[in-house]
Amino acid sequence: MMATASPAPTPASTRHKLRCLLRFWRPYQGYFWIGITCLAVATLASLALPYAVGLLVDGQSGQATGLQQRLAQLLLQQKGYLLGSVLGLVVLQALFSFLRLYLFNLVSENTVADLRTALYRQLVTLPVPFFDQQRTGNLLSRLTADTAALEDLLAFTLAHILRQAAIIILGLGILFYTTPRLTGLLLLLLPTFILPGLWLSRYIRRQAQQRQAALATANALVSETLQGIQTVKVFQGEAYAVRHYRRHLQQVVALSLRNARYRGGLMALVIVGVLGSLVGVMAYGVVLVQQGSLTMGTLTAFVLYASFVGRALATLGESVGEVQKAMGALETAVDLLAATPEGPLLTAKSKSGMRVKGAVVFEKVTFTYPTRPEQPVLQGVELALAAGEKVALVGHSGTGKSTLLQLLLRFYAPESGTITLDGKDIATYDLAVLRSQMALVPQEVV
Repeated sequence: MMATASPAPTPASTRHKLRCLLRFWRPYQGYFWIGITCLAVATLASLALPYAVGLLVDGQSGQATGLQQRLAQLLLQQKGYLLGSVLGLVVLQALFSFLRLYLFNLVSENTVADLRTALYRQLVTLPVPFFDQQRTGNLLSRLTADTAALEDLLAFTLAHILRQAAIIILGLGILFYTTPRLTGLLLLLLPTFILPGLWLSRYIRRQAQQRQAALATANALVSETLQGIQTVKVFQGEAYAVRHYRRHLQQVVALSLRNARYRGGLMALVIVGVLGSLVGVMAYGVVLVQQGSLTMGTLTAFVLYASFVGRALATLGESVGEVQKAMGALETAVDLLAATPEGPLLTAKSKSGMRVKGAVVFEKVTFTYPTRPEQPVLQGVELALAAGEKVALVGHSGTGKSTLLQLLLRFYAPESGTITLDGKDIATYDLAVLRSQMALVPQEVV
């Protein structure tokens, strides 16, 4: 049967892609959860500041009552305590923010390193026909650029999204508790820009995938040019190579700018929606203060909390674009990991101690390369080599001399006919055992 490249897997679902990423993240989840704790403490410290400011405003104006009044008076009377409390919150937030950043980077670097190792292991175990149908630069891009996008996701974007989500959820909870009427009005206005934002995010992801593919093609061109630099120079192809590369880069730039327009539109939509909603709600809050239904300190705290939530929503739109870009990169990595290897990773331990005599027989072997099915290379070849015999294959270029060796090494399988080693079909040999019995001195050393 003729050898074929690993079939392209169907696009992975989001759940399957996340499961694949979690497989590499799980060994470092302890550090991740400590980082989450640091993130939570830093977020709570930042959310405590607006409440303290509101207490001070009400205490100064005499509008605070009960426990709030006693706390406000304490803060106003004890100036050193007030300064120490504020500085303590700032230092606490700074310290835990540092720890969170370090721990998330630790998880990101190790997770992506394991993913790159798995991708590299997968590449070196894939069958030769797979590489015939892939460009080297594309595969290098999968190993470098795509995993770099995932590295940014785990180190920065994910922490940013979690922090903004915590601010949104906790901030809205505090707002509901302190100012339910203003918060209810704010929530009525939020869907006017959140729903269109979700619709735009689908296009951002699609554009990110196209941009990654175009960049991989440009990288492939560089790899092929450098590998064949002598041929390029012999035919004075430097200028053509530069123009060709420039055209690919222009395509990358065009796709990047299109993606930037979608992401910019999403961010602008969120900013306009958030700020417009806040202005409208604040105007209503001023009316409530004038009516005596709301204190100035409570309105001040609402404005600060609402600004925190609004800023979180605004930056969340940009972060969603980064997530979509990373998910597009993850899809290509998952597809590569899903390709069928030719066998397990070959190590010294997997090689058997058996030795063959070396009698090789080709019986009516016919073969065509998968990338050139219209051009047969071998047709009904008969060849018998005795053990210990020295044989030289001589012929014009393209007559199949190297192909015979590639078939013997099982880089490919013949369309018809059989190849035997010591009277045994080579297809029945363990691949590690078979290749351990052969030696090759290539013309160009890697």
